[in-house]
Amino acid sequence: MRFTIFCGLLLLVVWAKALTSYFVWHSIHEVIVAMVASLLLLQWAYIASLLFSIWQSSRNCRSRQRARRSDHR
Repeated sequence: MRFTIFCGLLLLVVWAKALTSYFVWHSIHEVIVAMVASLLLLQWAYIASLLFSIWQSSRNCRSRQRARRSDHR
């Protein structure tokens, strides 16, 4: 996913959460707390998906190297 698309989707989700929070609680303070919580949760999910992709890629690379070594023997 391109970074600009990710940022656009992130902003869309955060603003939707903010509007929903405002209509439910009628409090700017609660909206700010909900927005910060949403941003943190989405950023942690993004970082976790990046780390998972890196781990999976390195795992696949190691298995390909093992397969090449066994072919040469």
